[in-house]
This record gives sequence, C-alpha cells and structure tokens, in this order.
Amino acid sequence: MFFVIKSIAIRIKAKVVVKYDAKQIKDGFGAQLHRIVSLLHVAHQLNFEVIKPEIIEITIHPLDPIKTLSEMQTFLAQSNEVLFQASSYIADNVSCKQNSVLRIESLSLKGIVKVLFLAFWGKEPLVLVSCEAHSLADLVVNKYPETINLYFKYFLESQVGTNKKEELILHYRQGAGNFAIYPGQRIPRQMHLDYFLEVISEILSARESEIKKVRVFTDSPREDKEFSPIKEQLDLWVGTPGFHGENVTYKGIDAEKYFNSISTRFGVDVMIERNLNPLEMIIEMANASVLIISRSSLSYIGGLFNSKGFVYFAPGFWHAKPRQWLISNRK
Repeated sequence: MFFVIKSIAIRIKAKVVVKYDAKQIKDGFGAQLHRIVSLLHVAHQLNFEVIKPEIIEITIHPLDPIKTLSEMQTFLAQSNEVLFQASSYIADNVSCKQNSVLRIESLSLKGIVKVLFLAFWGKEPLVLVSCEAHSLADLVVNKYPETINLYFKYFLESQVGTNKKEELILHYRQGAGNFAIYPGQRIPRQMHLDYFLEVISEILSARESEIKKVRVFTDSPREDKEFSPIKEQLDLWVGTPGFHGENVTYKGIDAEKYFNSISTRFGVDVMIERNLNPLEMIIEMANASVLIISRSSLSYIGGLFNSKGFVYFAPGFWHAKPRQWLISNRK
C-alpha cells in the first residue's frame, strides 16, 4: 500500500513541507531523534520537503550527566548543531496565513492519504506538522540507509569513522526496573540479562580473536536509586512506574558482578558505563564493530547510524527489523 501512495505522491508532484512538532514532545533524546528520523524517512520516500528540525526539551533521567535545564539547553544546542546540518533542509518561515497547515500527531497511512488529497487541491504548499511517522517508516525499513545518508551525511562524516574492530557494545535499557510496562506499551522495554549474556557468549565464541572489549551502556544504577526530577519536569513522571510523590525509584542491578563471567571466560575487558550523555552513546554505538540493541529508540538509532558493523536486533521490539540486522540463535 505504501508504494501505491508513493507512486501517487510522485505523480501528482505533491507540494508538502514536513515540520517536526517539537513543542508537543518532551520524552527522551533517543525517542525524539527516532521520531524525527521516521518523519525524515517518510518525507524522503514521498519527495516532501522538510523544515530543519530541532529538539527543544528532553526528559532528564536519573543517571543522565545532564542535571539542570541550563545543562539540557547547552547539550541540545550542541546536539542540534551536530545532527541537523543537511543542506536539503528548508528554513522555518511557515506562515499560517499564507500556507495551509495540517497537524497529525502520529502519521499513518490514513493520514498520508488526507495529506495527498489536500496537497492536490491546494494552491500553496501544505505544511504537515507531526510528531512521528513510525508506522509508515517501518513499512520501508530497508530503505533507511538512503535517508540516513541524505540527512546525516555531515554527522556521519564528522563523528562516525572507522568501526572500532575490537569493541562490542551492548545497550541495556532498564527504566525503573521490575520489568515495568510503561504507559502506552504492551510489554516491558527491560529484557532479561540472561539473554544478553547468552548473546554475548554466542558472539564471542565466534569472534573471540576479534573482540577485545565489551562495553555495556545502561540506565540501571548499581544500587537502588531515589531520583527527584527537577520541578519543571515533575509532571512528566506522573503515572510512570516507580514514581511516588515527588520521587522516582530505579531498581539497582550490579551489572559489574553479572558480566564478570564474560571477562573471566573470554579474557575480554568489560566496562559498565552509566555516565555518557545520549549523543555520546549514539556515536559510540554507531562506531561499534558489534552492537546489541535493547528495546530502545536510543540504540535503534545507534544501529541505523552503524553502517559497517554487525547489529543484533532486540526480540519483541515493536519497531521493524532492517534486513541486514541479525537475530541471535538463542532459543
């Protein structure tokens, strides 16, 4: 169905400009970048123009090195500058008086049909303001490399170089712990550590001479942690697992002890890293020779940016798996 819509969009030369609705979104950095990439992907497939996106606020999580709104704003200014430098973006000079504006929070097949109908009959370019297009982007997941190369060429050339052949990176996304299911989701994002241990063992058994270091990026504290969100973001935590009163409790896991068996068995260095900012993690994941992703947009984006390494998909994740990504033989 998507390819029929693509054919129609190209045939009628639909004049559509896509704008990321940053003011409506206040979740994590990885989630927002994934939203933006999904919109860029659909826009590229349908020959729509795109207003240069930006992330204006992210939720500050317990282990983030970012602690204040001021630090967040500095981080986002630097991240937006590094990420969104493509010459194909257009300036944000949208006027509600001169342009027809259509707001669709989550762009779907039904929504895109409406967009094409209005674009066909309209005299001026239609401005589509949206938060994400995951359901459409997942239909053409194998074409993501085209979009990544078009919109993130500057980022890839400046930040992502030759893959570090001796490193395996694993992203362990826990959240509050206890396999909690967050609002709007049907299964936990958190996955069993036994799964990751078995996948690492499977990989190292096959590539023992190549991998010298295993790095684990995680949001899990070593011990139980009480986190007090900044007052400006307190409302973002209401109704989420672990939230009580004005604090959030994150369950601790001694990952160092858990992964020690990998170091002993295979003679590799194992590092548990909890203090990188999200952009640093994405860059490192994009450079990994082997990347094991979690049910997380952060490592999914890291995988999309990783064009030379081996990426292992997370079973049960609700986003589509690119054809070239791997699935563990673990039963």
